[in-house]
Amino acid sequence: MSDTLNWLKEQTLYPKIMIGEQAAAGCAQVYSKAPAPSDERIWGGMEFDGPWKAFWLPQIDLIDGCEVKHSGLAKFPALPVMDRGENITQTEWISQIEQCLSRIEAGELSKIVMARKVQIDPVVPKKLNFWFQPNPDVTFMGNTPEQLFWREGKTLFSEALAGTHTDETALLASEKDRREFEWVRSDILAKLKPFCTSVESGPVGTKRAGKICHLHSSIKGNLKSDVTDGDILELLHPTPAMGGVPWKNARKVISELENFNRGLYAAPLGFYSKSCANFIVCIRSALLIKNKMHLFSGTGIVKGSDPKMEWDELNRKVELWTQVS
Repeated sequence: MSDTLNWLKEQTLYPKIMIGEQAAAGCAQVYSKAPAPSDERIWGGMEFDGPWKAFWLPQIDLIDGCEVKHSGLAKFPALPVMDRGENITQTEWISQIEQCLSRIEAGELSKIVMARKVQIDPVVPKKLNFWFQPNPDVTFMGNTPEQLFWREGKTLFSEALAGTHTDETALLASEKDRREFEWVRSDILAKLKPFCTSVESGPVGTKRAGKICHLHSSIKGNLKSDVTDGDILELLHPTPAMGGVPWKNARKVISELENFNRGLYAAPLGFYSKSCANFIVCIRSALLIKNKMHLFSGTGIVKGSDPKMEWDELNRKVELWTQVS
């Protein structure tokens, strides 16, 4: 466990949250929408596809190892329900993916991300880069490889991340994964262009996450003066890496076929102030409610996807979670 997470676990105030090496505890004030940035750091997040959204000023903020305290006490809003739905079988999964492929073939979709929730024996890996505990009985945690965006002043950074393989060479050579990746990159660039004076992406490479790797490209833009972090959140979430293309149609299919509520899974959590911002995408994640753990994983479906191989990919992501060393 990191020193930051150890510090967080010692706190007695809720909610508790950690993103990387930054953390906070308690709730001094709650906002229904992202307030204007100030010198104080505001934490926030939203549900993947639903009404839950919260921004708050903590009572204790750990900023680069130093505690900053704020007076006040506010009631933190209850999280969306995320623990409903039974474990899906391989047969049921294959049927879902075949339905998605039929809709892709019919031209209704170009890509859709389908997710699965499984209940497992509680395992808390040593490698975690986010932790969110709204109350003593509920913890949402994970080790995500993906950031939605981060900002330094008016310089915005993001990344396109898509495609999954155990072999980097095979991933780079995969036409299917390249198509999936390009939808993500082009979507982010198109969304950011009106909000930036300039925006560009780097070369396509790979980003490793344990025993698997993803296609990756960095994205950088210079924000226009009137653009806020709340604007960027609403603009970028969800990317095609989490939802689909076109999103309106993918949203409908996800609602029809998935037997659970994603809630905070694949949704953004993070913080911002005048000087900087950092929001992650909550994947490779699990929900621990008392002694029951619900593990979430997803995979992108495009023309040419093999349902059995996509099932195997989900299982590899589950294996990453259970590797606790």
